[in-house]
Amino acid sequence: MLTLLCSLCLVVSPVVLAKTVKSLVLSVAEHKRLSAIESDIQGDKSALAHVALTAFVQRSHSAYAQALGWQMLAMLDYKAHRWSAAKRHFTQALRFSKLPAVNKGKIYSALFQIEYHLKDWQGSIDNWLLLQKYATNTQRKALTANNYLVISDSYRELQQWHRAKKHMQKALKMTAAHPAQWRQRQWSIERHINTTAQNIALLKPLIELYPQQERYWLALALQYKSTAQTARMSATLHTAFINGALKTAANILWLANSLSEQGNPALAVEVIESAQRQALIDENPKAVALLTHLYIKAKMFDDALALLESSVRHEAGFANHELLAQLYFNRQRWESAYDSAMQIAPEQIATQVSIQLILGVSSMQLKHTTMAKAHFSRILELAPSHLLARQAMSQLH
Repeated sequence: MLTLLCSLCLVVSPVVLAKTVKSLVLSVAEHKRLSAIESDIQGDKSALAHVALTAFVQRSHSAYAQALGWQMLAMLDYKAHRWSAAKRHFTQALRFSKLPAVNKGKIYSALFQIEYHLKDWQGSIDNWLLLQKYATNTQRKALTANNYLVISDSYRELQQWHRAKKHMQKALKMTAAHPAQWRQRQWSIERHINTTAQNIALLKPLIELYPQQERYWLALALQYKSTAQTARMSATLHTAFINGALKTAANILWLANSLSEQGNPALAVEVIESAQRQALIDENPKAVALLTHLYIKAKMFDDALALLESSVRHEAGFANHELLAQLYFNRQRWESAYDSAMQIAPEQIATQVSIQLILGVSSMQLKHTTMAKAHFSRILELAPSHLLARQAMSQLH
Protein backbone atom coordinates (compact mmCIF):
# COMPACT_ATOMS: atom_id res chain seq x y z
CA MET A 1 0.00 0.00 0.00
CA LEU A 2 1.29 3.49 -0.93
CA THR A 3 0.28 7.04 -0.15
CA LEU A 4 0.08 9.91 -2.66
CA LEU A 5 1.65 13.33 -2.32
CA CYS A 6 -0.38 15.45 -4.75
CA SER A 7 1.07 18.94 -5.15
CA LEU A 8 -2.08 20.14 -6.88
CA CYS A 9 -4.24 19.13 -3.93
CA LEU A 10 -1.72 19.99 -1.21
CA VAL A 11 -2.10 16.63 0.54
CA VAL A 12 -0.03 16.48 3.72
CA SER A 13 3.07 14.35 4.11
CA PRO A 14 2.38 10.63 3.55
CA VAL A 15 4.48 9.81 6.60
CA VAL A 16 2.29 11.98 8.80
CA LEU A 17 -0.87 10.55 7.32
CA ALA A 18 0.32 6.99 7.80
CA LYS A 19 0.99 7.66 11.47
CA THR A 20 -2.27 9.49 12.16
CA VAL A 21 -4.97 8.00 9.93
CA LYS A 22 -4.32 4.49 8.78
CA SER A 23 -7.18 4.60 6.29
CA LEU A 24 -5.55 7.43 4.29
CA VAL A 25 -3.52 5.17 2.02
CA LEU A 26 -3.74 4.35 -1.63
CA SER A 27 -3.33 1.02 -3.33
CA VAL A 28 -0.41 0.60 -5.71
CA ALA A 29 -2.77 0.89 -8.67
CA GLU A 30 -4.46 4.04 -7.31
CA HIS A 31 -1.11 5.65 -6.55
CA LYS A 32 0.22 4.79 -10.01
CA ARG A 33 -2.83 6.12 -11.81
CA LEU A 34 -3.11 9.37 -9.88
CA SER A 35 0.64 9.97 -10.13
CA ALA A 36 0.43 9.57 -13.92
CA ILE A 37 -2.44 12.05 -14.05
CA GLU A 38 -0.51 14.46 -11.88
CA SER A 39 2.41 14.20 -14.29
CA ASP A 40 0.07 15.14 -17.14
CA ILE A 41 -1.09 18.18 -15.17
CA GLN A 42 2.45 19.29 -14.46
CA GLY A 43 3.28 18.70 -18.11
CA ASP A 44 0.58 21.13 -19.27
CA LYS A 45 -1.67 18.33 -20.46
CA SER A 46 -4.70 19.52 -18.52
CA ALA A 47 -7.23 18.40 -21.10
CA LEU A 48 -5.84 14.86 -21.08
CA ALA A 49 -5.74 14.90 -17.26
CA HIS A 50 -9.35 16.08 -17.12
CA VAL A 51 -10.52 13.18 -19.26
CA ALA A 52 -8.50 10.72 -17.16
CA LEU A 53 -9.80 12.08 -13.85
CA THR A 54 -13.39 12.06 -15.10
CA ALA A 55 -12.97 8.36 -15.90
CA PHE A 56 -11.14 7.72 -12.60
CA VAL A 57 -13.89 9.07 -10.32
CA GLN A 58 -16.53 7.02 -12.17
CA ARG A 59 -14.82 3.77 -11.18
CA SER A 60 -14.76 2.04 -7.81
CA HIS A 61 -11.79 3.08 -5.64
CA SER A 62 -11.03 3.59 -2.00
CA ALA A 63 -12.86 6.53 -0.44
CA TYR A 64 -9.60 8.44 -0.06
CA ALA A 65 -8.57 7.88 -3.68
CA GLN A 66 -12.03 8.91 -4.81
CA ALA A 67 -11.83 12.15 -2.77
CA LEU A 68 -8.40 12.97 -4.19
CA GLY A 69 -9.69 12.31 -7.69
CA TRP A 70 -12.63 14.69 -7.21
CA GLN A 71 -10.35 17.32 -5.69
CA MET A 72 -7.85 17.12 -8.55
CA LEU A 73 -10.70 17.29 -11.09
CA ALA A 74 -12.21 20.29 -9.29
CA MET A 75 -8.88 22.11 -9.31
CA LEU A 76 -8.61 21.68 -13.06
CA ASP A 77 -12.12 23.11 -13.47
CA TYR A 78 -11.25 25.92 -11.07
CA LYS A 79 -8.15 26.90 -13.02
CA ALA A 80 -10.19 26.84 -16.24
CA HIS A 81 -12.88 29.06 -14.63
CA ARG A 82 -15.52 26.38 -14.96
CA TRP A 83 -17.06 27.56 -11.71
CA SER A 84 -20.19 25.39 -11.49
CA ALA A 85 -18.28 22.19 -12.33
CA ALA A 86 -15.52 23.07 -9.87
CA LYS A 87 -18.06 23.66 -7.10
CA ARG A 88 -19.79 20.36 -7.85
CA HIS A 89 -16.54 18.38 -7.84
CA PHE A 90 -15.15 20.01 -4.69
CA THR A 91 -18.42 19.15 -2.96
CA GLN A 92 -17.92 15.52 -3.96
CA ALA A 93 -14.42 15.54 -2.44
CA LEU A 94 -15.76 16.93 0.84
CA ARG A 95 -18.11 13.96 1.18
CA PHE A 96 -15.09 11.99 2.41
CA SER A 97 -15.33 12.72 6.13
CA LYS A 98 -11.73 11.81 6.89
CA LEU A 99 -10.26 14.23 4.39
CA PRO A 100 -7.35 15.95 6.18
CA ALA A 101 -7.84 19.53 7.35
CA VAL A 102 -5.12 20.74 5.00
CA ASN A 103 -7.11 19.40 2.04
CA LYS A 104 -10.29 20.97 3.39
CA GLY A 105 -8.48 24.27 3.81
CA LYS A 106 -7.40 24.15 0.17
CA ILE A 107 -10.92 23.29 -0.97
CA TYR A 108 -12.61 26.03 1.05
CA SER A 109 -9.98 28.47 -0.22
CA ALA A 110 -11.16 27.71 -3.73
CA LEU A 111 -14.87 27.44 -2.89
CA PHE A 112 -15.25 30.90 -1.39
CA GLN A 113 -13.87 32.37 -4.60
CA ILE A 114 -16.00 30.07 -6.77
CA GLU A 115 -19.17 31.16 -4.96
CA TYR A 116 -18.12 34.77 -5.46
CA HIS A 117 -17.86 34.23 -9.21
CA LEU A 118 -21.25 32.52 -9.14
CA LYS A 119 -22.64 35.57 -7.26
CA ASP A 120 -23.65 33.43 -4.29
CA TRP A 121 -22.50 36.00 -1.74
CA GLN A 122 -23.62 34.10 1.35
CA GLY A 123 -22.07 30.90 0.00
CA SER A 124 -18.79 32.74 -0.50
CA ILE A 125 -18.86 33.98 3.10
CA ASP A 126 -19.80 30.54 4.49
CA ASN A 127 -16.84 28.91 2.74
CA TRP A 128 -14.55 31.72 3.89
CA LEU A 129 -15.55 31.01 7.50
CA LEU A 130 -14.93 27.29 6.97
CA LEU A 131 -11.52 28.16 5.54
CA GLN A 132 -10.72 30.03 8.77
CA LYS A 133 -11.69 26.89 10.69
CA TYR A 134 -9.66 24.36 8.71
CA ALA A 135 -6.79 26.37 7.25
CA THR A 136 -3.29 25.72 8.56
CA ASN A 137 -1.12 28.60 9.67
CA THR A 138 0.74 28.31 6.37
CA GLN A 139 -2.50 28.55 4.41
CA ARG A 140 -3.67 31.55 6.44
CA LYS A 141 -0.40 33.35 5.80
CA ALA A 142 -0.82 32.63 2.09
CA LEU A 143 -4.10 34.55 1.95
CA THR A 144 -3.72 37.59 -0.25
CA ALA A 145 -5.18 41.07 -0.27
CA ASN A 146 -7.35 39.98 -3.18
CA ASN A 147 -8.82 37.20 -1.04
CA TYR A 148 -9.89 39.74 1.58
CA LEU A 149 -11.21 41.97 -1.17
CA VAL A 150 -13.43 39.14 -2.46
CA ILE A 151 -14.97 38.64 0.98
CA SER A 152 -15.37 42.38 1.44
CA ASP A 153 -17.29 42.45 -1.84
CA SER A 154 -19.50 39.57 -0.71
CA TYR A 155 -20.38 41.34 2.53
CA ARG A 156 -20.95 44.55 0.55
CA GLU A 157 -23.40 42.80 -1.78
CA LEU A 158 -25.31 41.64 1.30
CA GLN A 159 -25.19 45.21 2.68
CA GLN A 160 -23.27 44.09 5.75
CA TRP A 161 -21.30 47.31 5.67
CA HIS A 162 -19.21 47.02 8.85
CA ARG A 163 -17.97 43.52 7.98
CA ALA A 164 -17.30 44.63 4.43
CA LYS A 165 -15.27 47.56 5.77
CA LYS A 166 -13.28 45.32 8.13
CA HIS A 167 -12.13 43.04 5.32
CA MET A 168 -11.57 45.98 2.97
CA GLN A 169 -9.26 47.57 5.52
CA LYS A 170 -7.40 44.27 5.87
CA ALA A 171 -6.86 44.19 2.11
CA LEU A 172 -5.64 47.80 2.10
CA LYS A 173 -3.17 47.09 4.91
CA MET A 174 -1.69 44.18 2.97
CA THR A 175 -0.73 46.31 -0.04
CA ALA A 176 1.60 49.27 -0.21
CA ALA A 177 0.15 50.64 -3.45
CA HIS A 178 -3.62 50.45 -3.68
CA PRO A 179 -5.20 49.93 -7.11
CA ALA A 180 -7.52 52.82 -7.97
CA GLN A 181 -10.50 50.46 -8.21
CA TRP A 182 -10.05 49.56 -4.55
CA ARG A 183 -10.70 53.14 -3.55
CA GLN A 184 -13.96 52.96 -5.48
CA ARG A 185 -14.92 49.83 -3.55
CA GLN A 186 -13.94 51.46 -0.28
CA TRP A 187 -16.21 54.42 -1.03
CA SER A 188 -19.11 52.17 -2.03
CA ILE A 189 -18.91 50.57 1.44
CA GLU A 190 -17.98 53.39 3.75
CA ARG A 191 -20.48 55.93 2.41
CA HIS A 192 -23.16 53.88 4.20
CA ILE A 193 -21.53 54.06 7.64
CA ASN A 194 -19.17 57.03 7.69
CA THR A 195 -19.70 60.54 8.94
CA THR A 196 -19.92 63.33 6.38
CA ALA A 197 -16.36 64.42 7.17
CA GLN A 198 -15.05 60.88 6.57
CA ASN A 199 -16.97 60.64 3.30
CA ILE A 200 -15.55 63.94 2.10
CA ALA A 201 -12.05 62.73 2.96
CA LEU A 202 -12.63 59.59 0.85
CA LEU A 203 -14.19 61.41 -2.09
CA LYS A 204 -11.47 63.99 -2.63
CA PRO A 205 -8.74 61.47 -3.59
CA LEU A 206 -11.30 59.56 -5.68
CA ILE A 207 -11.96 62.73 -7.67
CA GLU A 208 -8.22 63.15 -8.18
CA LEU A 209 -8.04 59.59 -9.51
CA TYR A 210 -11.18 59.89 -11.63
CA PRO A 211 -11.62 63.60 -12.48
CA GLN A 212 -14.08 62.79 -15.29
CA GLN A 213 -16.38 60.65 -13.15
CA GLU A 214 -19.49 62.77 -12.63
CA ARG A 215 -20.82 60.56 -9.83
CA TYR A 216 -17.95 61.37 -7.43
CA TRP A 217 -18.34 65.12 -7.94
CA LEU A 218 -22.07 64.76 -7.33
CA ALA A 219 -21.48 62.65 -4.23
CA LEU A 220 -19.13 65.30 -2.84
CA ALA A 221 -21.63 68.06 -3.63
CA LEU A 222 -24.36 66.10 -1.86
CA GLN A 223 -22.15 65.68 1.21
CA TYR A 224 -21.77 69.46 1.36
CA LYS A 225 -25.50 69.93 0.77
CA SER A 226 -26.34 67.56 3.64
CA THR A 227 -24.45 69.81 6.05
CA ALA A 228 -25.80 73.09 4.56
CA GLN A 229 -22.41 74.01 3.09
CA THR A 230 -24.12 75.45 0.03
CA ALA A 231 -21.20 77.62 -1.10
CA ARG A 232 -18.91 74.58 -1.20
CA MET A 233 -21.62 72.58 -2.91
CA SER A 234 -21.89 75.20 -5.66
CA ALA A 235 -18.10 75.48 -5.97
CA THR A 236 -17.78 71.71 -6.30
CA LEU A 237 -20.42 71.50 -9.02
CA HIS A 238 -18.91 74.47 -10.87
CA THR A 239 -15.41 72.95 -10.77
CA ALA A 240 -16.85 69.70 -12.10
CA PHE A 241 -18.50 71.62 -14.94
CA ILE A 242 -15.33 73.51 -15.82
CA ASN A 243 -13.41 70.22 -15.89
CA GLY A 244 -15.96 68.70 -18.24
CA ALA A 245 -17.21 66.17 -15.70
CA LEU A 246 -20.72 67.57 -15.23
CA LYS A 247 -22.57 66.38 -18.30
CA THR A 248 -26.10 65.49 -17.20
CA ALA A 249 -28.68 68.16 -17.99
CA ALA A 250 -30.45 67.85 -14.63
CA ASN A 251 -27.17 68.32 -12.75
CA ILE A 252 -26.18 71.33 -14.86
CA LEU A 253 -29.55 72.92 -14.06
CA TRP A 254 -28.92 72.13 -10.38
CA LEU A 255 -25.61 73.98 -10.65
CA ALA A 256 -27.24 76.97 -12.33
CA ASN A 257 -29.98 77.21 -9.71
CA SER A 258 -27.40 76.88 -6.96
CA LEU A 259 -25.23 79.70 -8.37
CA SER A 260 -28.30 81.90 -8.68
CA GLU A 261 -29.29 81.20 -5.09
CA GLN A 262 -25.74 82.07 -4.03
CA GLY A 263 -26.27 85.51 -5.59
CA ASN A 264 -24.40 84.88 -8.84
CA PRO A 265 -27.04 84.72 -11.60
CA ALA A 266 -24.60 86.04 -14.23
CA LEU A 267 -22.30 83.04 -13.68
CA ALA A 268 -25.34 80.77 -13.79
CA VAL A 269 -26.17 82.28 -17.20
CA GLU A 270 -22.63 81.51 -18.40
CA VAL A 271 -23.05 77.87 -17.31
CA ILE A 272 -26.37 77.41 -19.13
CA GLU A 273 -25.15 79.12 -22.30
CA SER A 274 -21.94 77.08 -22.31
CA ALA A 275 -23.90 73.85 -21.77
CA GLN A 276 -26.17 74.73 -24.69
CA ARG A 277 -23.16 75.37 -26.95
CA GLN A 278 -21.85 71.93 -25.99
CA ALA A 279 -25.29 70.40 -26.67
CA LEU A 280 -25.50 69.22 -23.06
CA ILE A 281 -28.83 71.00 -22.63
CA ASP A 282 -31.42 71.44 -25.34
CA GLU A 283 -33.76 74.43 -25.51
CA ASN A 284 -36.70 72.71 -23.83
CA PRO A 285 -39.35 74.77 -21.98
CA LYS A 286 -37.81 74.04 -18.58
CA ALA A 287 -34.34 75.19 -19.63
CA VAL A 288 -35.75 78.26 -21.41
CA ALA A 289 -37.76 79.21 -18.33
CA LEU A 290 -34.70 78.90 -16.09
CA LEU A 291 -32.46 80.87 -18.45
CA THR A 292 -35.10 83.59 -18.80
CA HIS A 293 -35.35 83.80 -15.01
CA LEU A 294 -31.57 84.02 -14.74
CA TYR A 295 -31.38 86.77 -17.38
CA ILE A 296 -33.95 88.81 -15.50
CA LYS A 297 -32.25 88.20 -12.14
CA ALA A 298 -28.94 89.27 -13.68
CA LYS A 299 -30.69 92.35 -15.16
CA MET A 300 -29.96 91.11 -18.68
CA PHE A 301 -33.42 92.14 -19.90
CA ASP A 302 -32.63 92.34 -23.60
CA ASP A 303 -31.29 88.77 -23.52
CA ALA A 304 -34.40 87.59 -21.70
CA LEU A 305 -36.61 89.32 -24.25
CA ALA A 306 -34.70 87.86 -27.21
CA LEU A 307 -34.99 84.36 -25.73
CA LEU A 308 -38.74 84.66 -25.19
CA GLU A 309 -39.27 86.12 -28.67
CA SER A 310 -37.44 83.13 -30.12
CA SER A 311 -39.62 80.80 -28.06
CA VAL A 312 -42.80 82.46 -29.36
CA ARG A 313 -41.63 81.82 -32.92
CA HIS A 314 -40.51 78.22 -32.45
CA GLU A 315 -42.46 76.78 -29.51
CA ALA A 316 -45.93 75.48 -30.22
CA GLY A 317 -48.33 76.39 -27.44
CA PHE A 318 -46.04 79.04 -25.92
CA ALA A 319 -47.42 79.70 -22.45
CA ASN A 320 -45.32 82.56 -21.08
CA HIS A 321 -47.08 85.52 -22.66
CA GLU A 322 -47.43 87.29 -19.31
CA LEU A 323 -43.66 87.39 -18.72
CA LEU A 324 -43.08 88.48 -22.33
CA ALA A 325 -45.64 91.26 -21.90
CA GLN A 326 -43.93 92.40 -18.69
CA LEU A 327 -40.55 92.55 -20.44
CA TYR A 328 -41.94 94.54 -23.34
CA PHE A 329 -43.63 96.82 -20.81
CA ASN A 330 -40.35 97.35 -18.91
CA ARG A 331 -38.59 98.21 -22.19
CA GLN A 332 -41.48 100.62 -23.04
CA ARG A 333 -42.39 98.71 -26.16
CA TRP A 334 -46.05 99.52 -25.69
CA GLU A 335 -47.62 97.92 -28.74
CA SER A 336 -45.75 94.62 -28.24
CA ALA A 337 -46.61 94.70 -24.52
CA TYR A 338 -50.30 95.14 -25.31
CA ASP A 339 -50.35 92.43 -28.00
CA SER A 340 -48.54 89.94 -25.76
CA ALA A 341 -50.83 90.61 -22.80
CA MET A 342 -53.85 89.98 -25.00
CA GLN A 343 -52.50 86.47 -25.73
CA ILE A 344 -52.96 85.54 -22.07
CA ALA A 345 -55.96 83.39 -21.19
CA PRO A 346 -59.13 85.52 -21.04
CA GLU A 347 -60.00 84.49 -17.49
CA GLN A 348 -56.58 85.70 -16.31
CA ILE A 349 -56.93 89.00 -18.18
CA ALA A 350 -60.33 89.57 -16.59
CA THR A 351 -59.24 88.85 -13.03
CA GLN A 352 -55.58 89.91 -12.64
CA VAL A 353 -54.78 93.54 -11.83
CA SER A 354 -51.16 93.23 -13.06
CA ILE A 355 -52.28 92.22 -16.56
CA GLN A 356 -54.94 94.94 -16.73
CA LEU A 357 -52.29 97.45 -15.68
CA ILE A 358 -50.01 96.46 -18.58
CA LEU A 359 -52.96 96.78 -20.96
CA GLY A 360 -54.11 100.09 -19.51
CA VAL A 361 -50.73 101.85 -19.42
CA SER A 362 -49.78 100.52 -22.88
CA SER A 363 -53.10 101.74 -24.31
CA MET A 364 -52.62 105.11 -22.66
CA GLN A 365 -49.09 105.47 -24.10
CA LEU A 366 -50.41 104.50 -27.54
CA LYS A 367 -53.14 107.14 -27.09
CA HIS A 368 -55.90 104.56 -27.33
CA THR A 369 -57.98 106.43 -24.79
CA THR A 370 -61.14 104.35 -24.94
CA MET A 371 -59.28 101.06 -24.42
CA ALA A 372 -57.20 102.61 -21.64
CA LYS A 373 -60.35 103.74 -19.79
CA ALA A 374 -61.84 100.26 -20.08
CA HIS A 375 -58.74 98.61 -18.55
CA PHE A 376 -58.35 101.12 -15.73
CA SER A 377 -62.05 100.84 -14.96
CA ARG A 378 -61.64 97.06 -14.67
CA ILE A 379 -58.71 97.57 -12.29
CA LEU A 380 -60.90 99.75 -10.05
CA GLU A 381 -63.58 97.05 -10.08
CA LEU A 382 -61.00 94.53 -8.89
CA ALA A 383 -59.14 96.91 -6.54
CA PRO A 384 -61.21 100.07 -5.81
CA SER A 385 -58.37 101.80 -3.95
CA HIS A 386 -55.74 101.26 -6.66
CA LEU A 387 -53.97 104.65 -6.72
CA LEU A 388 -52.36 104.46 -10.18
CA ALA A 389 -55.66 103.47 -11.80
CA ARG A 390 -57.43 106.40 -10.10
CA GLN A 391 -54.75 108.84 -11.28
CA ALA A 392 -54.89 107.46 -14.83
CA MET A 393 -58.68 107.79 -14.97
CA SER A 394 -58.39 111.42 -13.84
CA GLN A 395 -55.92 112.17 -16.62
CA LEU A 396 -58.06 110.39 -19.24
CA HIS A 397 -61.12 112.46 -18.33
